[in-house]
Amino acid sequence: MTSSALSSSTTATAKVLSLPELISPILDGLDSIVADLRTCALLNRSWSLPAQKLIFSTIFIQWGFESPPRLARLVSILDVSPHLADYISELHLALPTGLNPSDFERLSQFPFPLLRTLSLTCFDTRVSSACLPAMRRLLGKHGVTSVALACGFLHPDEYFDVWDGCSMNIRHLDLNFDPQPPPSFTPGSREQRVPIEVMDNLPLIVYYWSDPRCPFDLSTLRAVQLYGSFPRLPTKELADAARERVEVVSVQIPWKRIDLSAFGCVKQLTVAADAEDLGPNLQTIRSLSDSARNTLQVVRIDVKLRPGTLNPVPLAGLFQAIEEVKDFLSGLRVVEVMIPVETPRLLPLDSTAHGNGDGQQQDGRVEIRWNFRPEQSENWSVLVQIPGASA
Repeated sequence: MTSSALSSSTTATAKVLSLPELISPILDGLDSIVADLRTCALLNRSWSLPAQKLIFSTIFIQWGFESPPRLARLVSILDVSPHLADYISELHLALPTGLNPSDFERLSQFPFPLLRTLSLTCFDTRVSSACLPAMRRLLGKHGVTSVALACGFLHPDEYFDVWDGCSMNIRHLDLNFDPQPPPSFTPGSREQRVPIEVMDNLPLIVYYWSDPRCPFDLSTLRAVQLYGSFPRLPTKELADAARERVEVVSVQIPWKRIDLSAFGCVKQLTVAADAEDLGPNLQTIRSLSDSARNTLQVVRIDVKLRPGTLNPVPLAGLFQAIEEVKDFLSGLRVVEVMIPVETPRLLPLDSTAHGNGDGQQQDGRVEIRWNFRPEQSENWSVLVQIPGASA
């Protein structure tokens, strides 16, 4: 091959490799493989920018002794190439003991125009209080819509102060803290409150929700996920919001009965169920009010295997539970059963038994769906769609 022919062939190859319609599907297939994306970023200029966008779209700095140097490294990268901050849409940060607050302060100063999801974890009260101004700056990014905050602070007032200037676009809230009530309320109020639609992890902080400085408007609440030991909703304000508005409920407590009587118009319910004892879960469903028995249309039973067990899901108890749920809920249309893939596929899903072979069956007015999934299931807000919301 002559040098001119070789040059022509190389040029043609380069042009093909620069086609956006070729680059995008290749990189999309590598979106979770950072090492390969880094290699693609070095291929040529046409690949560099799309690969960088995927590499920096989601940033995780997890808990551990490596967290402080990783945070410092991220700040140094963004200082050298500040345009990379424009690609970050999810930021998940664990702030451990030993963190240099100046690194976190510097990070908070980047604009992050595409930031939508923010997760901050810090149980060292000294670090949290020292980083409070930087936390406020991040929470104030205009585009943030989803916040998970698991922090402890030195002073009770700081649990309110952290929200000063926060984004008014926050709709999904996950709180994991338990401040002690102050000896006396500090005077103050908020002219505007953030309308929350989805809430995880309702903390049992009665004074927090009733304090006039609480930044959240719960009258717009539409979906709730419950963890831990919640015998009831923590305050009348939450109960009233739940009764009037909440349409989607997820209960991730397989071993205990939870009182759901406050949810008067729920349409979708997900229940984490102990594979070997479905009794508490059935009691949870039976705690629903008469109005919810008519409005509830979809029940998802998320079967959980006990740690270390190799036993398959007891089928007799599962089928009986489904029948009881169908009899109790007059408005029910769909029951979806989620089974861990570790469970042998012993369910009789054939045309002669309980199914038709494709994982679905129609039983009178109620459709039964069987969903085999990994033990680490999808996030509940993906599995459970808010009625009327676009997919």
